[in-house]
Amino acid sequence: MKRLLMVICCVLLPVACAADSVEPSGTGTGTVRAALSAPTLTPVPCGTVDGKKAYTWNGTRGELLVADAFAGCADTTYDLAMDMTDFPLADKALRDVIGHMKEALPGDDQGQPVSKWASFRQDETKNCDPDNVNLGKAAVIVPYPLQETLYLSQPPNPSSFRAWTISLADMDLRWAGLNLCVAMRLRELSPGAAGAEALLMSSAEQRELLEAIRERAQIAMLQYALLGSVFASGGPGKAIPGSSSDGTCPLPQGHEICALWDKNNPARHIRVPFLQYFGHHAPASWLRGMGRDFATAVQLHTEVTREVTSLLARSRSAGLERGGDAETRADETWGPGSWQQRLMAAAYGGDPLVTDDKSPWQHPMGSGYTIAWPSRTELPYVRHESQEPQIGKALSLIQKHDVLDLTLVSGSGQCRTIDAAQSAASVYDALELAVREALCLDYNTATGACTPVTLPSDSEKHGLWLHYGIRQHHVAAAVEVAADLVGPELDIANGSACSTWRYGSHRVAGALSMAAGKIHVSGGALFVPRDPRDTAGLFSRRASLRVPPAWQIEPGVASHLQGFSTDKICEPLGPGLPCWEIPGGVAAEAQRTMGAIRAITATREAVAGAVERLRALPASDPQRARLDDYFGSSDGILRVSSGAVGNSFTFHPVSINGAVHQPSAGRSAWVGTVTAKPEDDFFTPADGTFLVLIAVKNDGRAGDLVAHPGARGFGRGVPELIRDAAFVTRNFALLQPIPGEATGGLRRLNTTPWISLGGPVNYQTAWTVFVWRGTVQDFIDTITSLSPPPSSDALAQPKLYGRVRLLASSLIADTESVLRADYFSNDGAIGTWLTKQLQADELEPSEPAYDGFGLPRAWVPPASSEVLGGEPGVPAFRHYLKAAEASSKEASEAVHTAMQTLLDQAADEAKSDELETKLDNETTRSLASMKESAQKLCGYDNAKCDIKTSTTAVKREWYPSLSTPDW
Repeated sequence: MKRLLMVICCVLLPVACAADSVEPSGTGTGTVRAALSAPTLTPVPCGTVDGKKAYTWNGTRGELLVADAFAGCADTTYDLAMDMTDFPLADKALRDVIGHMKEALPGDDQGQPVSKWASFRQDETKNCDPDNVNLGKAAVIVPYPLQETLYLSQPPNPSSFRAWTISLADMDLRWAGLNLCVAMRLRELSPGAAGAEALLMSSAEQRELLEAIRERAQIAMLQYALLGSVFASGGPGKAIPGSSSDGTCPLPQGHEICALWDKNNPARHIRVPFLQYFGHHAPASWLRGMGRDFATAVQLHTEVTREVTSLLARSRSAGLERGGDAETRADETWGPGSWQQRLMAAAYGGDPLVTDDKSPWQHPMGSGYTIAWPSRTELPYVRHESQEPQIGKALSLIQKHDVLDLTLVSGSGQCRTIDAAQSAASVYDALELAVREALCLDYNTATGACTPVTLPSDSEKHGLWLHYGIRQHHVAAAVEVAADLVGPELDIANGSACSTWRYGSHRVAGALSMAAGKIHVSGGALFVPRDPRDTAGLFSRRASLRVPPAWQIEPGVASHLQGFSTDKICEPLGPGLPCWEIPGGVAAEAQRTMGAIRAITATREAVAGAVERLRALPASDPQRARLDDYFGSSDGILRVSSGAVGNSFTFHPVSINGAVHQPSAGRSAWVGTVTAKPEDDFFTPADGTFLVLIAVKNDGRAGDLVAHPGARGFGRGVPELIRDAAFVTRNFALLQPIPGEATGGLRRLNTTPWISLGGPVNYQTAWTVFVWRGTVQDFIDTITSLSPPPSSDALAQPKLYGRVRLLASSLIADTESVLRADYFSNDGAIGTWLTKQLQADELEPSEPAYDGFGLPRAWVPPASSEVLGGEPGVPAFRHYLKAAEASSKEASEAVHTAMQTLLDQAADEAKSDELETKLDNETTRSLASMKESAQKLCGYDNAKCDIKTSTTAVKREWYPSLSTPDW
């Protein structure tokens, strides 16, 4: 009945169910946080605080659900790394959950929070009903122990000692399944599922729950991909040593394994050989099960990513509060920490739910856990609203008459800012003169020309006002919009020491030139909205992770340099120099915040590389069996991931000899991989055609030029970019098809040899990467067009021969570390939808073109319903009203059916209770009647009375009068 009442409350009070809850800042023990104030189904840890009964859970409701799910999934008796105080392999979000678990547990159990949590939650004296702190209520945690473990025969005794390296390697192996298990348990409660818990959550809590599911599934997916690279790599691996009851190495003294026994030995980080051994010797059923779980993680992550990004987009459309310091509507839509930027963080890197001190929700890790969102200089957008139609008309006239000259702020330097006010004054005068001449408002009878000499002092007589209704402030607003489209800051030197990101809110498909301190935009230029490949690098730099392919795995290299987590290490900066500490869980945190599109792309890259390597092995090689067990679901994984992200480009660091070793300054060798669908003819091999990957350093305009090959920027275009890469910087490499059978129907190409980035560069160096396709003659013709003809009066006419395709802009190539790689994609179902959400409206560029449901913001329905599938001749509005009425009726009937089902269920339960009581009463009366009959036959309280009936055969002799012979 309580469940019924809660569902009725949620149906009758939808506003209350959807409202964001604001949590108090206090997090001390016993504080009742607003996240737990609404009625729920999950009991809450409680205890006596200052003599009063109080809740003792200091996290959010979502974290409590994560804690219960995690405790059930981590239900083992031999995971040493699981119950450590520091929990080295955890990401920050999970580490925060473990901290709250320790706070809620009694003092004696805080050292082992995970293993003690399940029994603690089953104690109704230590957990209370969320509606009533004085009512004890136990929680039920169902254990889901993981099957896979490095110990292939018998798990070790919990009280025995084991090599620290083995404990960490065992966690490396189990980390994927553990996080998938948590995601699956939470998914049962997520919005849209059958779990009633989510129905009672605020919108902020639902976002937190969905994001927690996505992060857990993402960690699982990436870890499974990493394990797949290890299982497909070369190397026999090392046998797993046994355990010891006294803490000493069980193998003969001097054995290399014994060096791994000590927790303080740096060799504990070399864990890949043990994982390779598992991949070679684990039961095939285990590996097949892990492969199926891998496919489940990819499918779950893809689906939840769609839900999370849709929820963020709808939050933007609904105008929900998100904190920040927005001054205008455009700042609220596009500015730092906006829902649009949170969309990009969810897709390309960062935590999309981080908060500031003004956020209306509490992040699980506190309000201080935030990131530096891209500023308007880094990620420009149009700030001025263009609601008056005269503004758009003014901008159109400015371009038509080719008078868009933007004055730069006085001064010198390569990084210049546009002076919008001064630009507006000069543009207005130039436009008015051009309009007067075009309309011949100042006809000179003496000369027969329409050229005006001066402007009328009375603005009422201006041609812009008389013929277009445009005032000077309309032109000023149009110039402000144009400045944002082109600027707001410009790098006029192309590749200078300016900040890398110097471009406008839109791509300029035209020509930019500079003269007399003004930037001129050609009259035929188009302003094209940017897509995520232009700005994804701004977010991927915040959450970098390299998921190495199988050919990059090295058994003798520390595992944290190959994508795995670490338990704190001190990495030396150089000979005789101090070290910098890498905190525990660094890879797990990067897995959590990597961004959904990048994570899917990295997963597909790892799976494709592993399958390609295994297929290249001889048929007799036993490692090929991995194709049928662990990678048995690889086709499904590649199909789902390709549908989600489409074409992609990845960039991995390598050393000169092809191996990945310790970080080294000036690392300049990189391998670029393009994965494309077979229907994309650009990457289809053709006779005489070459594919060349080219990288352009610190040139924010290069992406615009490649996206629109006819564009020019301050005397440069794509031909100049190709020439410089070939003869000056030499930042290029051939893209060649990866040999062997095509994987999942995909076309895959690698740079051969690896691309060189032209010597030492630092973390702040950003690159634009594109592909040129053409023949040798196309290259010669392109280069030749850059030189003037023999005639001294002729000018060079640069022309691109061949075709180009932009892969990525703002790509940060960190040559100081091997821990990061970049993964770019904006195609597929997720990428295309995201691109649509980030597109600015053509007529009102300060607003998105589409709402959170993917519908055009300024959409006008057709006049006839026939276009919408209705009846001919019926007005569109009647069709919509009829459809709305039908939908409303269906929704009402669905709610009525659901409520009636609940009422019927309650009635059935009551009737069942009534029948059960009646049966008990009838049974009691029957037993009393039998006792009374026995007493009549045998006397009162005759214990030996036997009234049982017996059967016997009837004999003929008993009836002599019967003469029937055959009776």
